Amino acid sequence: MSGPGVDALGERVSQPSEWKRIVLDRDGKNSAATFEMFVAKEPDVEGAAENGETRNDYEAIPRRCLEVEGDVHATPEERRKYLESREVLIVAKQGVGASYVQDGRQLDQNLKSLLNRMSWEELLCDDRYVDPGMIL
Repeated sequence: MSGPGVDALGERVSQPSEWKRIVLDRDGKNSAATFEMFVAKEPDVEGAAENGETRNDYEAIPRRCLEVEGDVHATPEERRKYLESREVLIVAKQGVGASYVQDGRQLDQNLKSLLNRMSWEELLCDDRYVDPGMIL
């Protein structure tokens, strides 16, 4: 399996740095495309990932758990719920001279369409969801 987030050997790769590499390879190093990922410092706070004071920069590194201050949960299930309760923000800026823009307006419809076509079990088996509690 290869594609965004997965290398030719089927291994996951770091995000968002890999997204940036792919776009710069496609559009040229001078295109100035950027990708940034942020995670909220506190769980269950709406808008926290949008505020520079209440978020941290984040690089999703394969096989490495998100380390969050205050994460002292005993069970993997408690830890998964604690980590998943944090807002994530991804900021992608298209490179200069790129010919295609996807602005996210259809994202909700695309997700609904995907969820209408696939069961939760199929999403899990297809590696579309990664349980943070299962990462070594």
